Amino acid sequence: MPQNKFRAWVNTEVLKNLDQEPFSSLPLKMRIGIFLLAGSYLGSYTLPPLVILIAGSHRKLVAGLVGGAFFYALGWGIGMIGLVLAGKDSLQYPVYFFAKALKRLFPKYFSADAGAETAISKFAMVNAATVMLLAVFAAMAVRHFSVYWLLGGGIVILVHQALYIRGMFSHRSDYFFKLMRGRDYFAEGKGILFRFDDGPDPVYTPRILEILRKDSLQALFAVTGENAEKYPEILRQIQRENHIIGNHTYSHPYHFLLLGYKRIREEIRRTNEIITNITGHEPEFFCPPIGQKNAVIGRAIKDLHLKPIMWDIHTGDTWFSADKIVKKIKNKITTPAIILFHDGVLPWSKNSREDTVEALQAAIRFLKQTGRL
Repeated sequence: MPQNKFRAWVNTEVLKNLDQEPFSSLPLKMRIGIFLLAGSYLGSYTLPPLVILIAGSHRKLVAGLVGGAFFYALGWGIGMIGLVLAGKDSLQYPVYFFAKALKRLFPKYFSADAGAETAISKFAMVNAATVMLLAVFAAMAVRHFSVYWLLGGGIVILVHQALYIRGMFSHRSDYFFKLMRGRDYFAEGKGILFRFDDGPDPVYTPRILEILRKDSLQALFAVTGENAEKYPEILRQIQRENHIIGNHTYSHPYHFLLLGYKRIREEIRRTNEIITNITGHEPEFFCPPIGQKNAVIGRAIKDLHLKPIMWDIHTGDTWFSADKIVKKIKNKITTPAIILFHDGVLPWSKNSREDTVEALQAAIRFLKQTGRL
């Protein structure tokens, strides 16, 4: 169910104010049915285990199991009678109280003027669904003494972990928070934005700026605070030539996902401060190192009022040759798109960006020939 419809449904249910009606005002038949349903539920979950425990303590486990099964079946029978007496109208009460509990737990999300900024992340929704499913599977495993329900719970956990891992590393995943890509950046529906990470670099950034200047192209430079401090004049040149400057953390930690909130926030805040002091303008975008994401990173970005931005095509220029980079762009190109290159040189990659410079020139020629630039 879309989030705006879900919000409207909850608010509509809460407006029914069913708990404002005294229980005595309900039809006698419904009141009896509700009592039977409640008694059935309590009896089914308390009497069978109690009978089994008492029989087991007297070494009459078989008799206890038979007695427990009898009370379990009896509970179901009473529950069915209660449901018939209460009627289908009684189902609106648990639905109402569920909706009311949601609104109390998340008042901001379900407020009348709630908008997109209060949208619940996929991470929160999947976690809530996982907890509910595990509770159901655990209850059924206890109630029916079946290993299959435990197996079902294991599958739920595996699916949850698979979604979590994909959310952390896939550039296509908005699992933890919404990311901007080409289709979000170019609202009109077409355009190409080159993105350069890890700079500024004294050797390669000026050469890339020269190429972009000749073709009158604007790019996004995701700079680290550390390099911005070392080469402030290059950062000023990036700004003077009307390019976008994004925050790429201070030290580009490769273990970004393992850091705590304070360290993550400081990496981002410190870089914001450095960029602002050098250029006079605070960055608008945050570019996660290696595209890593989790809920803690999302919280820090939100607290610092930055827009997280990703890419559509990773050129692999930190390890591929120029020919392979261009081939990858040709095979994967869509429009609109953000295409990721690297102007900075960091450990665990090639110590040269010559292939990046060469591939950028070839990519621009190809994109112009095909009418995408």
